[in-house]
Amino acid sequence: MKWSLNLGSVSGIRIYVHWTFMLLVGWILFVQLGAGRNPLEAARSVLFIIAIFGCITLHELGHALTAKRYGIRTRDITLLPIGGLARLERLPENPTHELWVALAGPAVNVAIAAGLYVMLRLAYGAALPEFAFDIAEGSFLTNLMYVNLGIVVFNLLPAFPMDGGGCCGPCWRTASMRCRRPASPRRWARRWRSSSDSPGCWAGTRSCSSSRSSFTSVRTRNSACTRCAARWPACA
Repeated sequence: MKWSLNLGSVSGIRIYVHWTFMLLVGWILFVQLGAGRNPLEAARSVLFIIAIFGCITLHELGHALTAKRYGIRTRDITLLPIGGLARLERLPENPTHELWVALAGPAVNVAIAAGLYVMLRLAYGAALPEFAFDIAEGSFLTNLMYVNLGIVVFNLLPAFPMDGGGCCGPCWRTASMRCRRPASPRRWARRWRSSSDSPGCWAGTRSCSSSRSSFTSVRTRNSACTRCAARWPACA
């Protein structure tokens, strides 16, 4: 993406930060200093924003590295004031692979939140510091933990371009494929076996198949009807 600063690469994936990100940092400094904060508190707020975007970078790397496992290359990752963008060359053709790629990002944030929770429990015991809406106040790690949980909830919303919308697509395709999948002879056998005690003899079960040849693949012409003992196709 144009007007972006190259931060380096991870596993061959370039990471960029767009110049508009500097506007966000400048706005945070302006708000904090305008509210009467001292420079140290303002710098702490900027550091917190950078930490959040560090977590977002790991989120996007989760998508990219999972896609790489399925043979899909990621062109680059760009950090914007509204979040991160991982540009994959293509989506996985397998719906299951696509689902795992979509879930990999939120899973990274869950792992980060879990790690921060363990650190807070070791440091403070059962009495964890409370979340503070003012990023210049409260516990840095507690606020970062809750922000990661918020990223998970927000990204799992079932709408595009969120990860939740990316999960809906493969789930819908998988369900559609299963509905359109033709029944195998073994599945037909289970259906006929379960309906052998129901009324209608062969004529009643004939509606479950598209042709009379389907019956001969499971029951031979010399087999008898379980209800009237007639030979097929006499009762059909």
